[in-house]
Parts: sequence; C-alpha cells; structure tokens
Amino acid sequence: MDEARLGRLLRHPNIVATHELNKIGETFCIAMEYVDGWPLDRLIRIHRDRNQPIPLVAALSLMIEICEGLAFAHQLNGASLLLPYLEPYLVKAVSYT
Repeated sequence: MDEARLGRLLRHPNIVATHELNKIGETFCIAMEYVDGWPLDRLIRIHRDRNQPIPLVAALSLMIEICEGLAFAHQLNGASLLLPYLEPYLVKAVSYT
C-alpha cells in the first residue's frame, strides 16, 4: 500500500495516475487511470518473433518518456519504492509508429 499512496502523489504525463485507494474487508483496491496501449513486453516480443528491431526513433522516444517519468518519481521522497516494480509489462507504448 505504500506504493499506492506514493502513486497518488505522482502527477506526470508519463506516469499512470492513481485516483483512489480503498480497503474492502481485507482486500485493498486501487483505482487507476486507464491507459490504452501495448505493454512494452508485447512490443518487444512481436519484434523479436519477426526478427526485426524496434525502429531506433521509436525505441529512443519510448526510453526518453520512461526516463522522464522515472526522473520525476525520483524527485519525491521515497520514490525508490517504485524501481523494483518497473518491468516491461508495466510500461505502455501508447503512441508507437
């Protein structure tokens, strides 16, 4: 739940917004912004299966946006809690060409 509370403080275009935290009985619920896009691991897998690299411009654009979101998160106290959870399936490619 610490990560969810921290998520409520993170307001950045490259970070999914956390809207609400609730506890129903013994279960915690987190309402988050819906982001339409492909998980980065899917994008990587598709290109790997086709034996094609992700176009350099697209890869650099994705990495810049990821780094901008991470840099913002690290400016907040306790943001190091986020790093263990940064996995390709958690990253969405919303504008990939």
